[in-house]
Amino acid sequence: MPVAIKYTGPKPYTDHLYGSRLHWEIGDTREDVPEHIAVKLLRHPEFEDARKRKTEIKVEPPPREEREDVPPLVNLDAMTRDQLADYAHRNFGVRLDPKAKKAELVDTVRLTMGKRVR
Repeated sequence: MPVAIKYTGPKPYTDHLYGSRLHWEIGDTREDVPEHIAVKLLRHPEFEDARKRKTEIKVEPPPREEREDVPPLVNLDAMTRDQLADYAHRNFGVRLDPKAKKAELVDTVRLTMGKRVR
């Protein structure tokens, strides 16, 4: 049973690899390709099965749920110690000492975010 094969390669092609000696120009579709040759040709990216319907499928992302328990994304490293303490209190209800080391505050906020967001 013959198969329709479309060639999308960059230059004209004649099949010498599989012995069919079929010839394609760029964009040609041949409808007389023997099935056993078509199977082999379709392994190559420049050949397409012309029997398949080419329809565009639009995939829309699922609607985002607005969760009130998820704080807005921020760059914690760019915040001051006072901003970190305020952010943690406002979004997580955690009171932090703004006089602590900034690295400790950032780590604490990240750990708190991980516990709350998941």
